[in-house]
Amino acid sequence: MHQTAYDDDVADAVIIDLLSLRKTLVIVGLSADPAKPSYHVAEVMQRDFGCRIVPVRPGGGTILGEAVCENLAAAEAKGVRVADSIVVVFRNSAEVPAVVEAAITAGVTALWLQLGVAHQAAIETARASGMLVVADRCIKLEAQRLLQPVAAPNANKL
Repeated sequence: MHQTAYDDDVADAVIIDLLSLRKTLVIVGLSADPAKPSYHVAEVMQRDFGCRIVPVRPGGGTILGEAVCENLAAAEAKGVRVADSIVVVFRNSAEVPAVVEAAITAGVTALWLQLGVAHQAAIETARASGMLVVADRCIKLEAQRLLQPVAAPNANKL
């Protein structure tokens, strides 16, 4: 298992529950470029695990068939229940405190910082607000390790 000072060994059972019960991923920093890791992770989570993807980034448009939201508040305004989602962060670690503050304002209870993304003070702030925080791990790799993919709609048809 990937281990860092930010990873406090969130139990597999907790991650299984989180990934099984929350099927909306609000992805902060999702790229529209299919060559970028964030796009690939979102695509796999959408296709193989049945997650709804809510892209959050400046500029508008659509990514993976979903309308881009400017920020977490805009996602809420469009009817996304951000508090009941997993907020996944693909941003520079220096930007995590601002994401955490927006997440606290939105009532987020689950925050996932992707591989290479961690900020100790922001993680402590998020946890102090009651958020479950998974840091410096890949949500796609954890889902592949712990969950069975959702069958494709026509997988069993000849």
